[in-house]
Amino acid sequence: MWWIFLLPIAAIILGAIIKAFGTTPSQELNNKFVELGTLTGKTYSEIVSVVGEPNSKDCIGDTILCQWIQSAYHIGLLFDSDMICLGVNNETKIDENLI
Repeated sequence: MWWIFLLPIAAIILGAIIKAFGTTPSQELNNKFVELGTLTGKTYSEIVSVVGEPNSKDCIGDTILCQWIQSAYHIGLLFDSDMICLGVNNETKIDENLI
C-alpha cells in the first residue's frame, strides 16, 4: 500500500524527463530557422520548404512581410517582389521554462 505514495513522485520525475528531452512546436520552429543559417538572399520557397508556410503575409509598400508564429516563438521576414528574403524584420523567443 505504501507504493501509492510513490506514484506522484514518479509522475513528477517522468514529466521532468519528458520536458528535458522533448521539444515544443516553438522550439522546433526556432531550430528549423537556425538550421537555415543566413536568411538574407534565400528564396521564399527555400525557406518554406524547411519551416513550412507562414501564418501571415502582409504587403508593406514594395516588400512582403511573412510571419511564422508559435506560442513562444515569432519571426517576421521581409521579402522583395521577387520573393527573395531581405532579412529578419523581427524575432521574439520566450524562455518556455518561465511560462
